[in-house]
Amino acid sequence: MSGPPPDFARNFRRADRATRFLSAPLIRWDSRPATERAIKAFGEPCLIAANHRSVMDVAVGIRALAAVGHSARVLSAEWLWDDPRLARLLDSIGAIRLRSGRGAIDTVAEAIECLDAGHHLLITPEGRVVPPEDRPTGVGSGHKIMSKIACGAGVDVVPGALIGTDKVWPRDDPRPIVRPWDRPTITMQFGDPVEMAPGLHRANVEAVMDAISEIILGLEPSSARR
Repeated sequence: MSGPPPDFARNFRRADRATRFLSAPLIRWDSRPATERAIKAFGEPCLIAANHRSVMDVAVGIRALAAVGHSARVLSAEWLWDDPRLARLLDSIGAIRLRSGRGAIDTVAEAIECLDAGHHLLITPEGRVVPPEDRPTGVGSGHKIMSKIACGAGVDVVPGALIGTDKVWPRDDPRPIVRPWDRPTITMQFGDPVEMAPGLHRANVEAVMDAISEIILGLEPSSARR
């Protein structure tokens, strides 16, 4: 099991600058202040869990973390490494492959090692880009791997909510929509950390997804109704 490249944090910042440059014609950026408890949690290694509505969510997550002065390794679907150019980028920022089947054990071990080494880890616990019909409360269902990683490393989970990315790059479109004259606004906010209960993985996941849903409800009331 190999660790991240020694300059991954610098590459993370480079990815942030590239995201800002490339997204300028596409979006307006609205980064809301993180809660005081979230800011305190960022002072220690933590798992950061955000909802997933668009293929551009990871880039937005990088931008949001850089905006509050932090870098993180990213847990990404293994199939993304099929593209050589994307693979080089993911490797440069120390991304961790989300493997399926028996490989998930290795994913959990590498993610725990990442947190034990003092790094933050950014994940999308829904595991897929969730269509509107599957997120009646603003989010879809999460996966237990998030809780297994957090409990294994003994860290809290900081919920992050982002809205607007699916207006820029819809789920079924092969490329983003370019409207320089009418750029959608992407909003991101981090909420209070959620403490994990050892072994209660399903309850932990539901608590995190509820926390993300509550933030979305505050940002976009029409998109998250109970």
